[in-house]
Amino acid sequence: MRLRDLPTNAADLARAERMRASVIARTGFTSTDRIRIGPRYLIDQGRFGKQTAIFKMCIFTKSRHRETFEKFSREVLFLNFLQHSLRHRRLAAAVPAVYDSGLGTRPWYIREYVTGTPQNVRGGNVRVQPSFYTEANRAWLLSVLRDLQSIKERELPRAFQPFLYRPFTIAKIRGFMDPHARRIDRTLNQRGAYQNIVRALRRRSRTYDHAPRVFGHQELYGPHILIDGSRRRLIDWENIGWSVPTSDPATVWLRAHDRPAWQRAFHRSFARTWSTYPRFEELWTTTVFVHAVFNVINLRFASNRADFIALERVSERIVRAVLAGKRIVNNE
Repeated sequence: MRLRDLPTNAADLARAERMRASVIARTGFTSTDRIRIGPRYLIDQGRFGKQTAIFKMCIFTKSRHRETFEKFSREVLFLNFLQHSLRHRRLAAAVPAVYDSGLGTRPWYIREYVTGTPQNVRGGNVRVQPSFYTEANRAWLLSVLRDLQSIKERELPRAFQPFLYRPFTIAKIRGFMDPHARRIDRTLNQRGAYQNIVRALRRRSRTYDHAPRVFGHQELYGPHILIDGSRRRLIDWENIGWSVPTSDPATVWLRAHDRPAWQRAFHRSFARTWSTYPRFEELWTTTVFVHAVFNVINLRFASNRADFIALERVSERIVRAVLAGKRIVNNE
């Protein structure tokens, strides 16, 4: 237990602790370790029947902190949907099994304890372990993305749909970028760089805003991929929602910048999945461009600059290349 994780509002914590005790008593979960007490969740490791399991509950009600409530509700609903889906067994095998759950006042679940080694370089969440970049891991990740992106809105339970946000438009993306215009100009050492970025985004907005929408994990980072022998798992589904099809793959592609052969093979294979979509390469370039601009912005906020700096430098080069009209993917 870490005291710095304790929420500042003692009343919220006290009410959540009472609900935790009630749910645990009712479900038969046995806690063996309090993993986290705040700031957003109560998390225990323990036993559920014969299974090692994780109990997780949101501290806040919807009226107290809507964003946290909705994030965790999405994860609870999505994992339950997959568990009962007959069409998406490949994806279901890659996510934790849910043993029991509830929504109501505070969402909670009891789920499988997932073993394995997180694929981030220790101490950060940007750099990925070099050992991850294998052909087998690339094939697994692509199969998971294909299954995830094949989910149709009509398959989803009605209770899930109100929690799903829509893909961001270029106008919405600009709303997040605009406050950082001066910082972008300084970082790129080019007066008017941000206005050039705005013009490039406007030219590409029709393709981006009208792209097919698919399900996206939205945080496809190394810490969320666990590998145990030949078994690979993907965790942390709080941000599941509609996105452009290139968003998750662009996240993976950018982080593989120091593995160019793997990076090229990943792009080629994913592009084949969308071979019938005529604007795929324009959408890919636009998505990578958007990600790269945010990486330039986010260096300022990085908690571990050493973990982030290489990705930011690559992102700077990509932004310059797109503004100069150059290709950012070479599949030769």
